[in-house]
Amino acid sequence: MLSVLLVVEKITSDTEINFELIQAPIFDTNYLQTLHKGEFLYTPHPTEAPFDSPTLPAATASSSMMKIWLTNYVANSAGYVFWKAGTLQMNVTPDMVPKSVPFQLNTTVFEHIVPALYAHYPNKAMQLFINATSPPAINGSSLGLNLTASGDVTVSVILDNKTVATAFTVALTVYAKADVWLHHNGTKEVLSGNATYLLTDITLVKSEIGEFNVSKLNDSVNALIMLGVIPLINHYGAAGISIPAVDGVSFKNATLAVGNNYVVVSTDFVYDTSFLEWERNEDHEWKQEESFVRVRDPEDRTVDEFLK
Repeated sequence: MLSVLLVVEKITSDTEINFELIQAPIFDTNYLQTLHKGEFLYTPHPTEAPFDSPTLPAATASSSMMKIWLTNYVANSAGYVFWKAGTLQMNVTPDMVPKSVPFQLNTTVFEHIVPALYAHYPNKAMQLFINATSPPAINGSSLGLNLTASGDVTVSVILDNKTVATAFTVALTVYAKADVWLHHNGTKEVLSGNATYLLTDITLVKSEIGEFNVSKLNDSVNALIMLGVIPLINHYGAAGISIPAVDGVSFKNATLAVGNNYVVVSTDFVYDTSFLEWERNEDHEWKQEESFVRVRDPEDRTVDEFLK
């Protein structure tokens, strides 16, 4: 059974998640326990994440057939890999902001919020460069999951000759609540997540237009986070993490709980053998191709009779 478990899954063209065993399986009279790596890797230059995985609680008795524990190391290694790959950054241009949003990317909107910006560049289109300065981090407890993301936003002005002039850069620390859920996607069981925005800390990093009070940017930053940063995070969260499983095995009555920096899935499972081909060997055993299923049948029944 373990020989057909998923070991590596491709996530994007240059990222993957590694589920290889990190020690020999533990066989007990009441259960089988396996420990897996559960780490995202950047395939052009695969390196270990620069932090440790938290310790899981000791195994306890359960009415479920199987428990799957995932620590926040899995999600945080994903954040580290996407940050290292340079995907946690984006340019926001005027055409990307819906007309229904009150804060359009034009200096006129900021005339009373950042007067110096309008004074230097009256009625000019703007663009923003959002760049994560460190990997996003998820921490959890029985109260839920919290996400922290830090980055810089560089505000620039588009001049009449189409060149760009940098106006100022602010540093943001974004705090959000994270939710996770389990769902079936084709032949896979997938753990997905999304973030709900809470608040942001803002500081001025540098300015080409003079010092100003960044607290006046709160409403603008809130709109930026809601329209740019959170959707970017949720884009990757929605793709989710496929939980390793054997072909034909699907979860039944699965529940999900959050603990101290881990998520645990408790589930029963069912095994569907109909998609595999059966063959009989010389020992009168029915065997499924590429499967661990092998059952002796001395009555020499057809496979349909045998499966009944």
